[in-house]
Amino acid sequence: MRQRRPRRLNPKHLRFVRERPCLICGRKPCDAAHIKMPDARVLKPISSNIGMKADDRFTLPLCREHHEEQHRVAEQHFWHHYRVDPILLSLALFSITGDEQEGDHLIDYNRAVLHFVSREQA
Repeated sequence: MRQRRPRRLNPKHLRFVRERPCLICGRKPCDAAHIKMPDARVLKPISSNIGMKADDRFTLPLCREHHEEQHRVAEQHFWHHYRVDPILLSLALFSITGDEQEGDHLIDYNRAVLHFVSREQA
């Protein structure tokens, strides 16, 4: 049986994520919400063991309300409901860690797309 490699920690990135506005509503302060669901595109295993979180690179900024919602409902349903590809977006955010202006732009752009699509379907 293959052993799981240790979780990769990145306190600098977590701080960067927490300083961004909520991906869903734009509020601050935010939590760095870890994405547990697997994704074969990037060889990301599921992080479902008790006490196991995903690597810190798989995090997105969510206000407390939306972070709690992410944990209350099935995670895949949460991201599908808000039309977010959490793996792609978290890795994009990880790639620009430390660049506050680009980080805010990435989050704001994705929130604008989210709201545009929601209005189109209403």
